Amino acid sequence: MRGVVLACVLAACGNDAGLLLDVHPGDKDVVRVDVLLPGDQPGHYMGLPPAQLATPVNGPKIQGPVYAVADTVSGEVDSSGALRVLLTPGDITEVPAILVIGYDANATPIRYAIVGEPDGSSIPLPHTTSSHIVVNLDPITASPVMNEANATASPRMVRWLGKTYDDASAKCFGVITGSGTARAGVFFGPDGDLDCDMARPECDDTFFLKINTTTTQTGQCATDHADEITADACRVGDPVACIDNVGGCKPLVGPAICVPATVCDRCGGGQDTFDDQCFLDAAADQATLSVACDLPVMDTGNGYAFCSSDPQQQLPLDFGPYLGTGFGLDGVAGFIAPPVLVGSSTLALNGLDAQLAVGAMAGQHALLFDVQTGTAPVIDPALPSTTAVLAVGFADAGADRVLVLPFAASFTDCTHTASCRIVTGVKNGSPYTDPIWHCVGR
Repeated sequence: MRGVVLACVLAACGNDAGLLLDVHPGDKDVVRVDVLLPGDQPGHYMGLPPAQLATPVNGPKIQGPVYAVADTVSGEVDSSGALRVLLTPGDITEVPAILVIGYDANATPIRYAIVGEPDGSSIPLPHTTSSHIVVNLDPITASPVMNEANATASPRMVRWLGKTYDDASAKCFGVITGSGTARAGVFFGPDGDLDCDMARPECDDTFFLKINTTTTQTGQCATDHADEITADACRVGDPVACIDNVGGCKPLVGPAICVPATVCDRCGGGQDTFDDQCFLDAAADQATLSVACDLPVMDTGNGYAFCSSDPQQQLPLDFGPYLGTGFGLDGVAGFIAPPVLVGSSTLALNGLDAQLAVGAMAGQHALLFDVQTGTAPVIDPALPSTTAVLAVGFADAGADRVLVLPFAASFTDCTHTASCRIVTGVKNGSPYTDPIWHCVGR
């Protein structure tokens, strides 16, 4: 897309086709002029920096048109104290308005003009004819954007780019009049990031780093939007209306909780409730990473027990290659119903708690299983594999994380060997490396 093309910035452009802006700064301290050319007007208000909290530092959003800048032309004032800019059309053949800014030697805006048609229509950029507009710049005060709520100068200009405010790197500009609740503005920002907050995802492109935590959703949600701690691992969160750079699913308070990627595939996205069923559906997906254990048991004539003479069965399960050494184990009986990731170390197998308990051997990479007494029905090798969840806690540099993995226990007879293993998922016929390990920096 060629957009608007600068044909010349000269003292004499002749009678070439296009729109000739004859800019007169009206101040000998103006040494450079920028001409901002928007392609359209997609917004009607602007929420200024900093991040827009429940009680914004700069007050509520300011009403006024927001223009998406397609091109910017710069030039130095000539010896006559003027600047002539010839604009010719590319893919854009008209502009809704033009912002002209005059800067002093310190790159501070001191003069300006907003050029528009009297009837509000767009300004044409002619192909075969020439048109001429004389632009006389008026005084304006450069005002710190972080102090806008208290500003009274009128008109005043605020400017910013990301969290850099009030300097020459600015790509967003606001011309504001009035004060307090009577403020009004005209805003210009780059197409695709009108509020210059560089947010990904962007919840409101005319509201700088918008934070809106109000939502009618209940339960939890899942998202794989890149996070500073968990990277692109799928993680559990709380639904919110929308937060810039977060989306509709914010991290939980406390340890980050990561789950297999298929959970985000099936339950993910802002405002999507993360419930029991979508987690179970994800657990059944062949692409899902899981933990599987074979537990040999025998009939003692008084219920079932492990084939080992020890009432507790320790099975090696080395998470070291995946997590390093700084991990422990937490049971999460409450995770499936309701989906709260805290609870005792008892897992729900075959729909009943207290049939089998799992814990971590201190200082060892192993799972410790314990057949619980006084339960009914008793564990039976004839029962099919049953799925619960296993939560592996990991702490590193003060950033606590919990990895929640589907866990399948298969009960076998004493001719089999007890074992546990991590089962790699299969996606499109090939082993699938789940990004859940990115949650712990692997």
